[in-house]
Amino acid sequence: MATQRGLDVNDIRQRIDTLGEAIRANDAYEAVASALRNAAAQLQATADRMAGYRELPMARHDERAMSSPEIRDAFAAFIEREHDLATLLETWIQEDRAMLEGASELEYEIYRVT
Repeated sequence: MATQRGLDVNDIRQRIDTLGEAIRANDAYEAVASALRNAAAQLQATADRMAGYRELPMARHDERAMSSPEIRDAFAAFIEREHDLATLLETWIQEDRAMLEGASELEYEIYRVT
């Protein structure tokens, strides 16, 4: 029991709080990952359905309506969002490659030391 009196209770509480935060963070990541997996499955199902429509004949379009300023502006906005997405993805790819290279270098160092 003398050892217990020597324990830093605040340190123990801080470690418990830190562990609780880690558990909450892990739960949050798992929830987000699950939601993203579900969204990906729904997108894949929609893409598969759309691919099945490729063989349908193209309906006639009203060229004047298709070239209206509203349609043109909507299409221009869509292209901008595509560009934003491509930029974001390129940034993520560069970051992920750097992380992968860092992990490979660390793995090499671990094996070299042992």
